[in-house]
Amino acid sequence: MHQMLTKAATESSSKKSKYKAKPKLKVWTPIIKSSLKEMRKCYDVWSRNGKPTNPADKSYQDRVNTRKEFKKQVKVEQARERDREKQEILEARTRDRSHSWYIEVQRVMFKYNLGRAMDMLNNADVTKTIVNQIKRQIANHWVNEISVIANLYQGLKYLQTDNFMAGRIHNILKIKRYTNKDRFRIPIKLKLLTGTYSLQPLRYKIYKEGNQEICNACSQEVETVEHLLIKCKAWDNIRRPVIKEIENILTSNSKIEWESLNEGTKIQILMDITMVQRQLRLNSEEVSKIEHQAKRLIFLIHSARCKLLLQP
Repeated sequence: MHQMLTKAATESSSKKSKYKAKPKLKVWTPIIKSSLKEMRKCYDVWSRNGKPTNPADKSYQDRVNTRKEFKKQVKVEQARERDREKQEILEARTRDRSHSWYIEVQRVMFKYNLGRAMDMLNNADVTKTIVNQIKRQIANHWVNEISVIANLYQGLKYLQTDNFMAGRIHNILKIKRYTNKDRFRIPIKLKLLTGTYSLQPLRYKIYKEGNQEICNACSQEVETVEHLLIKCKAWDNIRRPVIKEIENILTSNSKIEWESLNEGTKIQILMDITMVQRQLRLNSEEVSKIEHQAKRLIFLIHSARCKLLLQP
């Protein structure tokens, strides 16, 4: 029974094709095209004559000669292609003044303060601890670079960058969500925090709509983050109940009056409360509640502003 099943499976299974496909040409020129055309023409004549193998036969001689010519042209073009590749390599080395991969590697080593490349190459015992140390060194370099550069950007002044750590999310995103709606409000707040929100000065540069810098809602002052969140009179009806909720949270335990805070602290509470959490002596639960109200306020003002801008 086993032999019968084996035989049936062998006969019914797909067999490998005996046809051996010719390799495709990697080079192509008009001369090669002409040689190939001539070779095929002579092959057809030789095939119609019964494919003679007598060296004295003219069709046989034409077939052999055209085939040799075709192979010759292919080899000539392949040699030219290799010469072109060599020339490109030589020109690339000429443009690269280092002339050595070692120098390029050493530049990276110096940049991240990792020592000499040769010492690492000579060290056969590269443990996981050493690899992790190198990763930490590179991460620390970019943490310092980003922290320094962030202080130069005006749009990031309300975003805490002092405790930035590579591979970890920002503290503002670690705050526990008070409701599920908060996750839909995060993108708008992040745009304000990173200076990418389309306030009127930026909007005018892109779309050439409205006043050049003046707020379209109140037509009184330049539309900045501060103006949008706490100054613009057009959003007082939206702002008042939310600010009241924040004030109740602050006064319940910390005994802090909202009106006693300066403008910078108010904006900081609404934008990134983690920067003033210790100063205001707030626990994680209070921070979560205030952050929920801040996201809610920003989203409500954003929605009302969008409706205003979409009006004809």
